[in-house]
Amino acid sequence: MLRLATGADRPVDAVLFYMFNRMARNMRLFFNTFGDLEDAGVEAISVTEDFGKGRSALLGRTITAMIAEQQSYDGAVLTRKSRRENARQGFFNGGPVPFGYRSYVARRDKEKNRMKLEIAPAEAPIVQKIFDWADAGRGGRWIVRRR
Repeated sequence: MLRLATGADRPVDAVLFYMFNRMARNMRLFFNTFGDLEDAGVEAISVTEDFGKGRSALLGRTITAMIAEQQSYDGAVLTRKSRRENARQGFFNGGPVPFGYRSYVARRDKEKNRMKLEIAPAEAPIVQKIFDWADAGRGGRWIVRRR
């Protein structure tokens, strides 16, 4: 969006954001983006926020950027804490299921399914062979073969 909006041919006059905190959750990125748009003569408009014009607009955007960055940081801390506790309880945190396993619903909390992993019987012999090869010192190219 930024590359297009600030392009040499200046194809847009304004960029609309639902809220300015949707532009970036990092103050440096927020102000660099805002500055790049201003330098290109492109107006950044928040659909839900009106900070006015001049110094009061700068103050409003600055406070918004500070709060967005702090909320992003707090959210990341809480997410890490939650994922650690989920793993401590033996639940799968998501992502690609490793080869040799399959996921299943171990518990349902309100609307959330708590997943666990179990061995996939059809793939278990292959995984066992890989571990046997690794124990025997046959790692790397012995285990992975390109077709």
